[in-house]
Amino acid sequence: MDDGIFVFIDGESHYHRSEEAWQSLHGPSASLADLRPRGQLDGRLVLVERRTKVFWTKRMSAGAKRYFYLTACTGDDGAVRAAMQQMRDFDLEPTVFKEHSSLAKQRDATRRTAYLIETAKRVDIALVVLMLKAARERQFRECHLYTSDVDFAPAIEAVRAMGAFRVTVFGYDNGLGDKSELRLVCDQFVDLASSLRDDYELITPDRPQVGGAS
Repeated sequence: MDDGIFVFIDGESHYHRSEEAWQSLHGPSASLADLRPRGQLDGRLVLVERRTKVFWTKRMSAGAKRYFYLTACTGDDGAVRAAMQQMRDFDLEPTVFKEHSSLAKQRDATRRTAYLIETAKRVDIALVVLMLKAARERQFRECHLYTSDVDFAPAIEAVRAMGAFRVTVFGYDNGLGDKSELRLVCDQFVDLASSLRDDYELITPDRPQVGGAS
């Protein structure tokens, strides 16, 4: 068994939950693009790309062996390729599915009116396949899963059943009940809202940033 950590990110869920948590801390107009690790103004430590729902920082699961970021977006092939290259340059291994704009708008409307995040089903399935394949081939000793979607609970159980794998879920407490299956099936649940509050700060106009986010 490999002794490394593999990280799997349910991109759209992670992006929207992070944005909601950030805005609850700094107001409804706060942008993830203005987030920086405390004491660090270097924009190269944070990647934000709204169109493809990408949010990641170099502090998240630092030191892991591989990072798989799965998401969906609308747009032409050139936009998808550009987004994937941006993620690769940030040491993420991207999977980006193209989605018809009508489906994306429908899911966005559901999120805004029903406060329910529905991710593209191809993303969910692809992420589960990646996790199970890596576990079956014993490529890691520990799995970090970034999601607040309880639908991943069966996949977590399957990974843990394959061997001595530790699974840590990084998500948002406010979207889960105390007895949520997602919280119960993993070895540890880490509330990212606490991390956003304690480890990051909002860059204000009088504090210019270095580098940048798109």
